[in-house]
Amino acid sequence: MTDSARRGPSPTRWLRRALGISAHRATPQGPDGHRTPGRPRDRTSASPPPEPLPPLRVTTVDALEEGSALVVDGAVNGTGEDIAVFRSGGHFYALNDICTHRYASLSDGWIAGDRVECPVHQACFSLRTGEALCPPATVPEPTHRVEVRGDEVWLWPGHPADRPGQEPDGPPGRNAEPGPGGGAPGRSAGTSL
Repeated sequence: MTDSARRGPSPTRWLRRALGISAHRATPQGPDGHRTPGRPRDRTSASPPPEPLPPLRVTTVDALEEGSALVVDGAVNGTGEDIAVFRSGGHFYALNDICTHRYASLSDGWIAGDRVECPVHQACFSLRTGEALCPPATVPEPTHRVEVRGDEVWLWPGHPADRPGQEPDGPPGRNAEPGPGGGAPGRSAGTSL
């Protein structure tokens, strides 16, 4: 008899057999049959949704007080991640709600001018660009387009906010009602009243 026959299977091998577990690691698969990584998703390389998402009416201008924020659930907005809509200085902004440093809700943070401070470790983000302005955060927050149509605030989930000095592009200009005073459709990333 060989040594392995006398000793029997290793405890690990025996446990795997008893539980019906393969010796090879299985790659988890999502509901669509594609491989899903075994580690958290890298938020910096998140791909946009495959199809443009429709706009959502999230509130009225008067319902969202100056210096406050509201959260649009990820299941409702279609991106899978909560989005915070902020009102500051008469402007409306939208960022993903979760801090890129330690997963705290930015909607619970302090809003001052065109920045929001995380309530946990005081990382600051630009409401206009999503840029991480001070440590400990170093990864920017994704921005989303916001429009004011009359007295309603509309969110375009998955559509990046216009950068200062950049003209809006793509779908948000389509079928939009004129902004206050006639003129172009409502602007994003700082739509003022």
